[in-house]
Amino acid sequence: MKKLYVLCKIMFFGLMLFGCIRQEKVLRVSPGIAPVTLAVLPVNNLSNDVHGAQVFRDLLYKRLAQYQKGYRIMDIEETDRILNEAGITDGGQLSAIMPIELCELLSVDGLLYTDLKNLELLTLPFYHTRKVEAQFRLYNFNQLIWLKSINTNNRYIEIENMLKAIDDPEEGFKRAGESMLVHQGIKFSTIALFGHELRPEMEMTLDNLLINIPHGSSENSNYLDVVSSRLEWLHRNIEEGKSIVSEEMHMQETDLENVYDDGIIILN
Repeated sequence: MKKLYVLCKIMFFGLMLFGCIRQEKVLRVSPGIAPVTLAVLPVNNLSNDVHGAQVFRDLLYKRLAQYQKGYRIMDIEETDRILNEAGITDGGQLSAIMPIELCELLSVDGLLYTDLKNLELLTLPFYHTRKVEAQFRLYNFNQLIWLKSINTNNRYIEIENMLKAIDDPEEGFKRAGESMLVHQGIKFSTIALFGHELRPEMEMTLDNLLINIPHGSSENSNYLDVVSSRLEWLHRNIEEGKSIVSEEMHMQETDLENVYDDGIIILN
């Protein structure tokens, strides 16, 4: 019944995309208790780099699993197995399902969403840029308690060579070619060593995430009892064919293209 329920939600969302015009909404962030068990959800890849999105999520999961940050990190293979069985195979499909429904499906109280907005490596004469742009959202059941946009942009501007090109175009043209070869060499070396040309910038982005993400509640014994009771209630309602999505939750549905990115204090 659970699989059929989720599949119907996805099909309904797909029909809505083709049949309706979406309204502009605002993502609302409110202070709350950080979750205990955290599922690292598939990346909603808004870049044009499919492989990069996979690499980024794997790095994200490994870093969180290594440092914990007060969370119990759900095994990523188990997360994907359950989602795949429910018909969710891509991060872009997650918006069809309310967070509370994903928590019930995965038996967790915490969800980490990732919108990978840009992966860019640009090499021009005298100018090189390596960019990773991502937004992270942390949910406790259906409550969004934290979000953070993190942009890592490493730029290299060769002022001396640019000035040389103005004074001596022939020499400048030569230096421009040499510069592009150097950065192309760096790109291919990074791929060979780390599996992706933007791996260093991905690591920088995740360093920033680990510094800023709220500390989890794995040591809060009182909250552990609350989580257990709530998950039991959710499972029971699904088994009995009852809805676990309230009218208030529907009213809080959001358009993620228009969000506030304010610092929020988490109350543990």
